[in-house]
Amino acid sequence: MTIRSILAYSALACSAAVTVMGAPPLVGTAVPMPFSMVVAQQADLNLVGEGEGTLSIGSRPNQTVTFVTVTSRPNQQVEVSLRLADGNLQRWDGQLISRSGGEAQIQLTSAGGADATGTLTIRYQDATLISLSGTGTLDSQPLSIRFTIADDSVNRPPTSSVVTLTQPGQGVFGLQGRPNQTISFASAQ
Repeated sequence: MTIRSILAYSALACSAAVTVMGAPPLVGTAVPMPFSMVVAQQADLNLVGEGEGTLSIGSRPNQTVTFVTVTSRPNQQVEVSLRLADGNLQRWDGQLISRSGGEAQIQLTSAGGADATGTLTIRYQDATLISLSGTGTLDSQPLSIRFTIADDSVNRPPTSSVVTLTQPGQGVFGLQGRPNQTISFASAQ
């Protein structure tokens, strides 16, 4: 089959039916071409939840958690990112140990540069994280977290519409005078 115009090439690229005018056995016949689709690798879990929770680590004051993301990577590796009310971000790594019916359990392995142990339980629906809870240790200090998404029945002051963009990936974050840190998640409001 000979294609004789750029228009025919673009129609083929879009997997459209094309009438070929120069091939004698197929004159006037629509020829559907197979669509070759390339899909970017997607995370098995890519959950986001905005709400309120409490993070307790050792004898430190409790911290308020306002936003949580959970993203899985190949080999059942999971990253949990916590946005705290003071604007700081904590990133924890773990292993997905079970998952069924909108619930998953994660075995913590590290938290930034610190050792971490314990189990986190997440509940979710579609891409929405409903709750995150768990206990363990962070550098041998007791760790506890409880987080749930915001409840519409709670009276809150009106807020302007805010768009939050999130994206897992790989990168390096550097601040002058501090060592570079590897990052695998970014969000912007």
